[in-house]
Amino acid sequence: MNWMKSLTYISIADYKQLGIDKVLRNALLVNLEYLERSYIDKYRLSNWGVLVTGGMAAMDLFLPELVNRVN
Repeated sequence: MNWMKSLTYISIADYKQLGIDKVLRNALLVNLEYLERSYIDKYRLSNWGVLVTGGMAAMDLFLPELVNRVN
C-alpha cells in the first residue's frame, strides 16, 4: 500500500487539473476498506501484516479524513 509515493511523481498543477486527486482518493479509499475488512489477527507479526499496518498508518498520517470515513 505504498500509493503515497506515487504522489511525488505528479506535478501539483496536473494533480487537480486532470482530476487525479479524485481518482487517487477513491482508489485509496477502496484499498483501505479492503485491507481493514480482510485483516486477520495472525497478520500482526507477519511480513504482510507489517505492510498492511504501515500502509494504513501512512494513510492516517497523510489523509486522515479517508481513515475516518472507513471507521
